Amino acid sequence: MFRFLLLLLCLCCWCCTANNKYEALCEQMISHAQRASQLHNAGNAAAAVKEVEKFNQVFAAARAAAPEEAQAYATAANFYHNSQQFEQALENWEAAMARVDSADHRKYLQARQRYTQFGLYSVQRDAAYAAGQGNLTEALAWALKQQSVYATLPDVSFDIATIMVMLTEVEPRFEALSVRWFRKAQVDGVQSWRAGLESAGRDCSSTLPALITSSHWHDLVRDAQEGVVLFGVSIPEGSAARIATLNPAEHGLAQQYSNRGTGERFTQHTIYMARILHTALAGKDAVIIQQQGPPCRVLLSSADFHEPLHSNLQILDTWSGRGGWHDTFKGLYPNHGAGLAKVVHIKRAASVLQFASATFYHWLLECVPRLLIVETMWSHKSLQDMRLLLPKDASQPKGGFITQSLELLGLSIPTQAHVYYDTTGPNDVRMVVDELFFPHWEPVTLAEGEQRGRSSSSDSS
Repeated sequence: MFRFLLLLLCLCCWCCTANNKYEALCEQMISHAQRASQLHNAGNAAAAVKEVEKFNQVFAAARAAAPEEAQAYATAANFYHNSQQFEQALENWEAAMARVDSADHRKYLQARQRYTQFGLYSVQRDAAYAAGQGNLTEALAWALKQQSVYATLPDVSFDIATIMVMLTEVEPRFEALSVRWFRKAQVDGVQSWRAGLESAGRDCSSTLPALITSSHWHDLVRDAQEGVVLFGVSIPEGSAARIATLNPAEHGLAQQYSNRGTGERFTQHTIYMARILHTALAGKDAVIIQQQGPPCRVLLSSADFHEPLHSNLQILDTWSGRGGWHDTFKGLYPNHGAGLAKVVHIKRAASVLQFASATFYHWLLECVPRLLIVETMWSHKSLQDMRLLLPKDASQPKGGFITQSLELLGLSIPTQAHVYYDTTGPNDVRMVVDELFFPHWEPVTLAEGEQRGRSSSSDSS
């Protein structure tokens, strides 16, 4: 409703030639629209319908009183949009644009028209999708129409990828396509995140990549010279943005890891400990970011392209022409999720947090292995002032599988060093860590054209 009133105030200045009768009719339209909204929200549907009928009657009178004026058409378009009568809204946005001469006014109305078009496609998509139980092929078609309106809106690209994943059982070609859409959602999300930082006065100007994928972590460590590396180039000690290896020899750590219980030992050359300075952890997935200055970047963990950055970061609307911060959760949190959590500041910490940390699968297969790597380095005296960042156990009120598995592991890391991270809630920075250690490994990559469980040759047969 707030946007609705702003629009009306903006439109009033377009009606310089309108007579007093026309202006009074436009004010009556606003009054009936507001009353209809109030009655609908109060559950009085019959009375709301009567107000809509009065609105339409006054709208007709306003058109007759000043047929060349835009205000009544724009007011009607906005009302029809808010009541999800999108076809009528689109007609009236078009009529309003035909009645304005100012390029700025036309541009504003075009942005509103696109917003209505997007709303129409969104409703159609939701109806087809039916909470995942409907026609997925039709839902995908509507999602692609949404994307044709707002090409860089990361939410839609992520949804397209998700629907494609659901369709891979019947359409194997969607597997590779979904990866591209997931990555597009991330790239667009990072660009909008950086735009938000720059709008707040941060300097994000840099030729370095803003999105570090999971495979690039290993490249940074593998190519390290003297333990410190930034994209293959040695940088001075104390730089504000760097990633480095934890040198096992320097810290007295074994390069071999023991298999608990059996005594079996193995060497894993692709496991390493990344050390990142001046970081922050954002959103429910504790996405690792560096936001204090160039290069303003995001470092993805093993979930890689599956990570929904748009639901973890504060991003600016750079796609609709309407501006402002993007409300990813559609009103679930006040102030588009910004500034709701108290930011915790930690000097030095090791983290096992990542995408979906508090779910059983990701905890067991990704977080626990990281935890065992952290324990290997914990005994070194220079690192014993660290904190260990763990996902908050929300699976049960009193000790779920995270708590139970920690007890079973019997880690040597003291419990007073544990810091629990809430894996629910809004999309903003939750924690700032001056020196972050993150155990990582080189991901297994498939050859070009190869898919899990089948070769490229079998796909073509």
